[in-house]
Amino acid sequence: MIHRGDPGAAGRSRALVAPGRGAPRRPDAPPDSLPPEDRPVLAELMRIGHAEDMELFAGLPAAHERERARALPSRGFAHMTEEGLAEFFEAYIRLPHEHAHRREDAPPGARPVHIRLFTLPAGDG
Repeated sequence: MIHRGDPGAAGRSRALVAPGRGAPRRPDAPPDSLPPEDRPVLAELMRIGHAEDMELFAGLPAAHERERARALPSRGFAHMTEEGLAEFFEAYIRLPHEHAHRREDAPPGARPVHIRLFTLPAGDG
């Protein structure tokens, strides 16, 4: 499997490509949607991605001190159904397509920024 992404793309752009096995799959595809032999690859890609995210997160306080306009933390808590959370997630995923620019089309003053979202169940429900 090959982890393919376009660093200059706006929005979600990563995909897993299994040479000779058809269409690319998104990294957030359920593991049981992959053939058993590909699941360890997905698990390793997720582990690497999470480690990279933790490094970025660790740098947030210093980045916020240097550049408050571009290092914007946010926290929240809500009660959501699975369907509501799925809708929220997809709406969030659409936002870069509405507000981001490709590198070659970016207006003056535009800079690359890392954007992350994760949700975690809180408590027992």
